[in-house]
Amino acid sequence: MNIAITIIKMVGGLILLIYGMDLLSTNLKKLAGKKFEAILKKATDNIFKGLLVGILITVAVQSSAATTVMVVGFVNAKILKLKNAIPIIMGANIGTTITAQILRLASLNENSILSLISPATLAPLFLLIGFILMELKKKQNFKNLGQLFIGIGLLFTGLMTMVEMASKFSELPILTTILTQLTNPILGVLAGTLITVIVQSSAATVGIVQAISTTGFTTYANTIPIILGQNIGTCFTSILSSVGASKAAKRTAMVHLYFNLIGTILFMIFIYTYQSLIRIFILE
Repeated sequence: MNIAITIIKMVGGLILLIYGMDLLSTNLKKLAGKKFEAILKKATDNIFKGLLVGILITVAVQSSAATTVMVVGFVNAKILKLKNAIPIIMGANIGTTITAQILRLASLNENSILSLISPATLAPLFLLIGFILMELKKKQNFKNLGQLFIGIGLLFTGLMTMVEMASKFSELPILTTILTQLTNPILGVLAGTLITVIVQSSAATVGIVQAISTTGFTTYANTIPIILGQNIGTCFTSILSSVGASKAAKRTAMVHLYFNLIGTILFMIFIYTYQSLIRIFILE
């Protein structure tokens, strides 16, 4: 693996992601009237609706990162308020676990029907639709709509490029060595976070951990902190997408981080307190 070339391609993917979000936000502002804004607000006017929207979108596009990046774009375009965006982000975290179970149970591959609605498939489709709308229709609204689709296509293309290039780091033997040697829970969380930031995919981190677990070199207890850490690391993509965006968009990305960070801390406290109590009762 040529690390220099891989890093350059990752930076290119990041630029596409940020530029795509900028196109999405700019053209949403131009196109979105009061009616669209009202529909979006109604669909997220309470926590349960927002959660459902986040879950459904994430299951549909099979990427919580893609969902949160789009939500950041909506907030940046002032189409969605921060309070309405928070439940969607929470739903995205639930949706990504459902997607993982679908992939596990269905053994998803390129020939699966579900692969037709993955970001990798949707990216060129959105680019094509955007190009057709811009070329065939001369009205400004159609051009704006075309640029909006191109923005989403570039966003997904950038995201997939980053994932593809960063996933190459998962092939490094040092990652396997690190994961098999971790016994301290805090170090496990940090390792899961850093590896997910590097490979730009929580699913890839889980896949690495699953592969190592089958070898017997690590225990189930050691993998829990790593899995929790990848939930923190996956927030890095939405934080990157908020670079240069509005204050509200930056806050949206940070809410994603706070939600996963607090959830990780609480779960760590619960599971290790429970483990300690069980040991005490057994000794008694």
